[in-house]
Parts: sequence; structure tokens; C-alpha cells
Amino acid sequence: MYSALTPGAIGVRSGSLVESIALAKLGGFGGVDFSAQEVADLIGAQGVEAVKALFTQAGIRPAGWGLPVDWRGSEEKWRKGIEELPRLAAAAAAIGGDRTSTWIMPCSEERPFEENLAFHVARFTPIAQVLNAHGCRLGLEYIGPKTLRDSQKYPFVHTQAGMLEMAEMPRKASGAFMAASGSAGRGAFDPRLHDL
Repeated sequence: MYSALTPGAIGVRSGSLVESIALAKLGGFGGVDFSAQEVADLIGAQGVEAVKALFTQAGIRPAGWGLPVDWRGSEEKWRKGIEELPRLAAAAAAIGGDRTSTWIMPCSEERPFEENLAFHVARFTPIAQVLNAHGCRLGLEYIGPKTLRDSQKYPFVHTQAGMLEMAEMPRKASGAFMAASGSAGRGAFDPRLHDL
């Protein structure tokens, strides 16, 4: 296990992958989260070995990447994201970054629980299939505070058990590894969570 810097999560806006890697090294982290889009673009311009060298020369590991699909938005945006996902997943996997993640709201203004569950499973199943085809894993983070759960009309998944159950649905359809985590983050990628 190693610590990883997620610059955006602490309000740090780095201008590039090179800067993020430098910040991770400066902060004593073992890894850094990255943009799959930026990595894919760099591989296209410089080749995979040059991008891998950015990490190895700094002694920093490629950690995770935020899921680059707008799965919450319109069907058109979601489908466009799925079309682009194979290139991004392949690029991330090529540098050893096989873990992506996203978070799930514990409530909805528009969808009752069962409808929202069906929506999430329908959106995540093809995403998980693409990721699985490229050797990548998806972590889902639940957000649990009651104040947030009560902020909208319909409650949704907000516990470890609920998220594991929901994550299992696309997993059964795709064979892709999916795990759940609370707001802590990195635990999303611990395969032991699947057995809880």
C-alpha cells in the first residue's frame, strides 16, 4: 500500500501531469492520480515509454484516475463518453494505472430508489465492460452524510453494504471488478472490500 496525491481533492490545481508528479514527489507521496485524457494525449504525442518514464524517473506510481464519462448527464453525453473510454482506459492501463473511480449521490430529486438503481446499473454496466476489456477496475464511492441524504426528495444508496450490492449488479453483467468505498477514497480499490 502507498499514499497517493489527488491534487484536485485538496484544492491544488496543477497545470500538467509533470507538475502533478513533481508535487507528489515533493510531498513524499508514493503515487499520484492523473487525467486519463492527458495521459492518452501524451502517449499519442510522445509514446507510452516516454510517459511511463515521467513516473519512474520521479519514483512516483500512477495511482487512479477519475472516471472520464459523464454518466450522470444526458444519454448523448454518456454515450459519447463510452465511445471515448476505450482509448482512455487503454492509455491508463499502458502506464500501469488500472484503477478509476467515481462517486454516487445518496439522494435524487427526480428518481425514486428503484428507478435510480436501474439508472445506475444501466449506466455503469457498459462502462464496466469497457474497463474490463482493458484490464481496468472501477471503484464506486458512496457519500453517506445524513444532511446530504436529506437534501433531496428520494434517498439512495448511502452505506457500504448498499454500495457493494449495487456494484455487484454491473459486475455480474460485465465480469469487471467493481468495489465500494465510503468518503475515505483509496479504500475503493482494496479487493478485500468485496468480501465485506
